[in-house]
Amino acid sequence: MDKKIMLFFSASFLVFSFPAFSQLVDDSDFNIQHQYIGKSQKETDALKKVHNGMEYLSKGKYDDAIVEFNKAIEINSNCAEAYCKKGIAYVKKGNRQEAAYNLKKALIIAPHYSEALSALSDMGYVEGLKSDISSGNK
Repeated sequence: MDKKIMLFFSASFLVFSFPAFSQLVDDSDFNIQHQYIGKSQKETDALKKVHNGMEYLSKGKYDDAIVEFNKAIEINSNCAEAYCKKGIAYVKKGNRQEAAYNLKKALIIAPHYSEALSALSDMGYVEGLKSDISSGNK
């Protein structure tokens, strides 16, 4: 059985079997809450800040989004998603240098992060990218 399907059924079982767990998961936030299962408190707190930042990003509030992504990075300096989303916010602001720095940082942490790879590719930063990531250059 597919791991995603198993996770969904496992989470559904917990919601229906244990009332205390069901308080953690409401219908509107289920897609967000399930990503926290099995994460440390530090990782969960960082992902919540990333989610907040994504809300700002979707509303075009790029500076507010960057603040939230920075908070996520302060909590968990290995949060590739925070660096990636922060890079995307800088792309939206037109700051290619900061965008590239943060997207590369995301790839140093998670070398196969497709969203960061795609964003860098769209910016034309494909040449030399592999050597930058493998050496940890910023």
